[in-house]
Amino acid sequence: LALIKAIWGESKIASRLDEIQVTADTEHRVHRLSADILNLISHQERVVIPYEFGYKSIGYVYVPKHPNGRGIVYAHGYAGDISQAGRQLRTTLRLGFTVALVNFPGYGENNIAEIQHPRFGYIPRDHDLLLSVTENPLRYYIEPLIVMADHLRQAHGAVTVDAAGFSAGGWAVTVAAAVDPRFRRTLSVAGVLPLYLRLGDRQNQWPPPHLYPPLLAASNYLDMFVLAGEGEGRAYRQ
Repeated sequence: LALIKAIWGESKIASRLDEIQVTADTEHRVHRLSADILNLISHQERVVIPYEFGYKSIGYVYVPKHPNGRGIVYAHGYAGDISQAGRQLRTTLRLGFTVALVNFPGYGENNIAEIQHPRFGYIPRDHDLLLSVTENPLRYYIEPLIVMADHLRQAHGAVTVDAAGFSAGGWAVTVAAAVDPRFRRTLSVAGVLPLYLRLGDRQNQWPPPHLYPPLLAASNYLDMFVLAGEGEGRAYRQ
């Protein structure tokens, strides 16, 4: 409950399904993936989740030709985008998963333009500045994963939804699975360490979202690891 309040400012996870825009991705916008993936899928979707200041979190859903009734959300991290996840996408589609791909704020199509803030005026383009100038800013990082998982359940009939993330995406799926027990299995690759193991690597191990004060006041990372895998049929792995 404390983690949910740290992200949404209230005691429940906000539902956003009625606000998202879903269209067929006939243009194959994630172009580096599409060429060798097309023969595995029946269709693909572009999902837009609107936020303040004109920001939009844009993700993609790939539906296999032979779905197994299970879904998975993949989250990428800093310094890259989901077009680099071809190997992971190909593997999960061959197994029959319906796959949702999500970029980190500021990467891929999740561009953040210069903000004209009503209180602070002009703010230059820097995605982690969202932590300082927006209300409940962790929504920008964590909520898209939960919204995409809900979309897989409602629109595509996914009976279970797993989560996997790389780098900062590994941090994001860890927090998402800690607050939402509907994620069944969660895999964090090069994602997140407890704070006491980060000493000596300040450049790589201290990104601002990891240190957001309300998040750290609500829980520590060891507890989040436990929460992400707690419950019958659930598991969390790094």
